[in-house]
Amino acid sequence: MNVASSLRLYLLPNSIGSSAAISLPDSFVTPLMRQVCDRVKLVFAEDMKSARKLFRACGYTGDFSEIEIILLNEHSKYQKHSDLIDLMMRSGDAAIVSDAGIPCVADPGSGLVSLAHQLGIEVVPISGPSSILLTLAASGLNGQRFTFNGYLPKGITERRKYIREMELSAAKGYTQIFMDTPYRNMQVLEDLFAVCRKDLLLCIGCEVTTQRGFVNTMRVGDWMKKKPELNKRPVIFAMGAAESIL
Repeated sequence: MNVASSLRLYLLPNSIGSSAAISLPDSFVTPLMRQVCDRVKLVFAEDMKSARKLFRACGYTGDFSEIEIILLNEHSKYQKHSDLIDLMMRSGDAAIVSDAGIPCVADPGSGLVSLAHQLGIEVVPISGPSSILLTLAASGLNGQRFTFNGYLPKGITERRKYIREMELSAAKGYTQIFMDTPYRNMQVLEDLFAVCRKDLLLCIGCEVTTQRGFVNTMRVGDWMKKKPELNKRPVIFAMGAAESIL
């Protein structure tokens, strides 16, 4: 029997925003999440502290010395996904945990999942919040045709050029969703003000699902009159045209 084919790799959702998993409501934690947190002994985590909080919120009462938590980010000591698969071969089923939201979507993990598929390991996604889809759903923009562009270029020239390209796609009816690191949010906002038409619809989803959070869609010109404070806050941006039944 192929050992890999008997393994499962769970994609375990986490909370969104600065409140962290310790404040997860009971309605968020499903029976399957509890089962996974109680059973797996190997966890690939974007952030160790966040992963531990999630496991406690899911009812795990054991000692964390009984669980091997491996960093899955740019600081990981394991640079090859095959090394992580080898750990699964020895430890059994495993879980991937992001520091917020669903793993592998604008977060680490997709390379490991790809290799798992190649080896016949069952990949089990577990439903949870995605700030990307929640912002799109609440935006009032076209939810039938959209593109998620991920993180924008770091340099201001390249970033503004990319924004112009997204604006052209938005004008054709394709909602453009994008993000950046929290400390560059205000720079991105200024770039949008400088580059985009003032009547372009811009949605900002900030710390979605948290008490401090909001999702609001206004024209760029209106945002310029009411500039929000987004520094060091997780934000999803979306630009496009309003949906209409007329």
